[in-house]
Amino acid sequence: MTKAIYQALATVSVTFGIISDGMHYGWSSPVLPILLSDKSPFEFHPRQIVWIEVWLLLGVLAGVPIADVAVKRYGGRKPILAANGLSVTAWIVIALAGTIKLVYLARFLAGLAARVASVGASLYIAEISDKRSRQWLNSVINVMMLLGVVIVYILVPLLPILTSSLIGVAFLLLQMVSFPCTPEPTRDSAEAQVLEEPLREGERITFGEFIKEENSLKTLLIVMCVSCWQQLAGFGVVVMNLHAILTDAHCEMNTDTVAVIFATFLVVATPLGVGLVPKLGSKALLLISSCGTGIVLLVFGVHLDNERQEEFNSWIPIVLVVLYALVFQLGLGLAPMTIAEELLPRNTQEIVKTISDSASVVVSIVMVVLYPLVSTFLGIGVPWYIFSVFTFLLYLFTLFRIPDTTK
Repeated sequence: MTKAIYQALATVSVTFGIISDGMHYGWSSPVLPILLSDKSPFEFHPRQIVWIEVWLLLGVLAGVPIADVAVKRYGGRKPILAANGLSVTAWIVIALAGTIKLVYLARFLAGLAARVASVGASLYIAEISDKRSRQWLNSVINVMMLLGVVIVYILVPLLPILTSSLIGVAFLLLQMVSFPCTPEPTRDSAEAQVLEEPLREGERITFGEFIKEENSLKTLLIVMCVSCWQQLAGFGVVVMNLHAILTDAHCEMNTDTVAVIFATFLVVATPLGVGLVPKLGSKALLLISSCGTGIVLLVFGVHLDNERQEEFNSWIPIVLVVLYALVFQLGLGLAPMTIAEELLPRNTQEIVKTISDSASVVVSIVMVVLYPLVSTFLGIGVPWYIFSVFTFLLYLFTLFRIPDTTK
């Protein structure tokens, strides 16, 4: 078996369960119309919508320190198995839940499990990969997550909540069954030995040591800002509320179908974006992505504010959500990963990603909470104007503050 095939198969094995995490992430969008209907398995009020989304994100935030401790103590593989157990528990609770409070609990557990699994997978990939392949292999985490979103968008409208939840469990059980066949990280690559062995021996750089390095705070600020800007561009709001958004936009096509198309384009755009990074560089892609995303968001806001949108142009939201998926994921969706790889030495990437991911989750919580409030009190198109403004500000930030590593 060639080294590339070994790395690819090992990566798929440790990331397969992340499909379930993606299902948890996208679950709220297709399930909310069900919970608000007569088919709801328990009493549910519109004011509880935001909490279904927030509890997942709170779980992710709680998982940040837990994941950090777990991977330092046990490496990448064991925390992934533990995360799978938590995620299985979350799906079972959702499947059998008779009250909204149990769903909140399940969402929290799912968020915590997702964080631990992604960090464990990232560490494992770092240990088996060399510099040339690491970016491609890390992108598999994104692909698996987005595949989960595609799958949950397909399943939830068609199947009972119990059945779709059990399918989520099935993905996790498949990974757990195949996990003993997943190879332990090897030291075949001389580069991997040099870069990864200090991390394995607990010699990771501390935050105090990190800030003493030249330009460290500037680089941290860049990666953290780009990570937060993903949420300021509305990504979390869109994925968690897409079906309701399409309904508000009076989409001509069935909203379930459009949602699946949207998520599929996110999946397709991920390897395209990774392939373009060596040719154009992260900065150029981010400039294109931020400008394109800002325009799409602005047009979408105008469409929502159009009082006659029901009479004509009902195809516009279909085109806009597809364009959003493409232009966002080609640059902004991958930017935190690619910029960190370009600007940071390996031994500092972990601490920077931990800080930037934490900040991104906090911003995501704020956006998810504010979105319905702003829509209700200021107008349905206003949140999209705000997302658009933030995205154009990212264009300026990228233009003047992010270095061009292709030169």
